[in-house]
Amino acid sequence: MNLAQALTAIRAGNCVAIGKMAENGDFDTITAEGKALLVRSAAEAGQGTMLRFLFECHHLYSMEPDAQGRTLLHAAAASGDADTVRFAMEVLGLDPLAGDSNGVTPLDLAQRAEKQEAFRLLSSALGFVPEQGFRNPVLRGCHPDPSCRCAG
Repeated sequence: MNLAQALTAIRAGNCVAIGKMAENGDFDTITAEGKALLVRSAAEAGQGTMLRFLFECHHLYSMEPDAQGRTLLHAAAASGDADTVRFAMEVLGLDPLAGDSNGVTPLDLAQRAEKQEAFRLLSSALGFVPEQGFRNPVLRGCHPDPSCRCAG
């Protein structure tokens, strides 16, 4: 089984095919980037059971954000699947307010995609109601204030 077949099986939630792939040692031929792609694909497809299966049975997980700074929780929130969101938050410990390179959080993605169940789950994990809060307008990263002057 190659990477493309594994991706198809993951998106379909076919744990049996992935189990056979592991038994045959096919995971050994997949690069670290390929394994991260498999895990991210499970999250994007809203395959919470598959994500848990990859994590618990095959020790495949990727805590590293992608090139845009998005975590697995971003992918899970965009999918709208509550089980996938719950797994990413509770087991992997990912933050619902972690912004990507554009400052977009998993909470934002669930709200924009109108994934109500995922949005409620992410909101409840925060301990406050997002609609009653505000977003800090300050940019993330190192952006010194040009209006500040040194007294010399």
